[in-house]
Amino acid sequence: MLSLMAILLAAALGHAIAVWRRLPAVPVMIAMGLLLSATELGGDEAVRLDALRLGLVFVLFMVGAELDPAIVRGRRRASVLFGLVQFLLMGGLGVVAAIRLGFDARAAAFAGLALAGSSTLVVVSTLRRREQMFEDLGRTAIGVVLLQDLIVIVGLPVVAATDPADAVTGLLGTSGLVLLALGLARWVMPRLLTPLVREPEAMLLVILATLFTFAGLADVIGIAPEIGAFTAGLSLARFPVNGLVRGPMASLSDFFLAVFCVALGTMVPLHGLGQIVPAVAMLGVILVVAPMLLVPVARAVGLTTRSSIELTGLLAQAGEMAVAVMVVGLVGGQVPEPLFRIVVLVAVITMLLAPALSSDAAAWRLMRIRGRLGPAAEEGSAAGRAVFLGCGSSTRRLLRRVLEGGGRVLVIDDDPGVVADLRAEGIDAIRGDGADPRLLHRIGLHQAAMIVSTMRRRRDQERLLRLSGDVPVIVRTFDPETARWLQSRGAMVVSEADTAERAFMQWFDAWSPAEPSAAG
Repeated sequence: MLSLMAILLAAALGHAIAVWRRLPAVPVMIAMGLLLSATELGGDEAVRLDALRLGLVFVLFMVGAELDPAIVRGRRRASVLFGLVQFLLMGGLGVVAAIRLGFDARAAAFAGLALAGSSTLVVVSTLRRREQMFEDLGRTAIGVVLLQDLIVIVGLPVVAATDPADAVTGLLGTSGLVLLALGLARWVMPRLLTPLVREPEAMLLVILATLFTFAGLADVIGIAPEIGAFTAGLSLARFPVNGLVRGPMASLSDFFLAVFCVALGTMVPLHGLGQIVPAVAMLGVILVVAPMLLVPVARAVGLTTRSSIELTGLLAQAGEMAVAVMVVGLVGGQVPEPLFRIVVLVAVITMLLAPALSSDAAAWRLMRIRGRLGPAAEEGSAAGRAVFLGCGSSTRRLLRRVLEGGGRVLVIDDDPGVVADLRAEGIDAIRGDGADPRLLHRIGLHQAAMIVSTMRRRRDQERLLRLSGDVPVIVRTFDPETARWLQSRGAMVVSEADTAERAFMQWFDAWSPAEPSAAG
């Protein structure tokens, strides 16, 4: 009981420090767990494992609820191709590493499955904080973790089975839970939860009932409750249900995330080299070898060099699903404690490093290295032209207006399909990243007649304004605050929020029926 009290106290303290100092909550709470493990209060192994599993159940439930397949629309093929390549590569390297460290084939299979996927928790929180959820990078990353989580969830009962009959039962049972969750998400949950939007207590009861029902079904089938929790989350993942769920579940999810992170921190070995040296070897595979092999794959599925580096950096980690796999193996007696601690240590370190490794600064630093070693980018000249950085459907109307007026244009876009279509029409187009300062210098951006930018990130826009000199810059943005910031720096801003509002009012005025007659 004393150990449980210490974990809860450390979770509350860590969360308060994170809020007070405006720090990322996950690393702060893991650090609290690390400190707790060095004291006598964190000494009860069984209590720590129980707290870890309890927090993990709720974390996986909320992770499942974040994975709306609709977000991936337009990037499904890219997500599947990249996700499968990464899963097979990381899983294979994980198995080889565990065997080379002296563990048997069954334990190595658990390690491979654990290291094959990435942390959905880290991916979603990082993308949301950077406002990249709906960029090609964000949609691809969400698609990858959704695919990998499903493979891990379906594969875990097979790896944990003691005989072929158990493997078949676990596979069929887990597949049945996934299909049930997807069916509920599409046909039942929107009708069940939407009427409760003004009844948060009743909605919370329905949400928790869903969680415990799926966990109970998993127990009946004979598979881990963590699997049931994840599939329960999938049943709530579709829009608008996922948005309705966040409000009532916010406090509970924060609490159990804190419990999970603190308990996870207590599992990390802080003394001796028994687990640290092997963990460093696995870290080298995840953080160095895999990204080097996966950047070309990300380029092949249509991402720019920068987005490819950011994607591989963001996914170069193991997380909550890896912990779930190893917990199931440890409880079942199939994973020895040293291997469990090694993988937990790897998960903790990579979860902490992933946001920094996928940052804008890290991507540009690696691109400079790649620029010295790799092939030259496509060339073009901006002199006297209207330069379009990105060319979506709305931007093409402006592009055609410029061409009809006799102007010359140069388009830079990271979508190979867009570039190919424009070239087929005889329009000069370069496939590249409009935020790449090397490319903008090479084309002579400061000699352009006009610049039209549809880039979303404020840092990219700031760099563009700095490099454009006296050239007029037109920027499209969705955020009023960003619009004001851009205007203060001399850009001409087209606010999509204002445009959408005017278009809606025009449509509404045209649709609205005439005033009712006196007889009506």
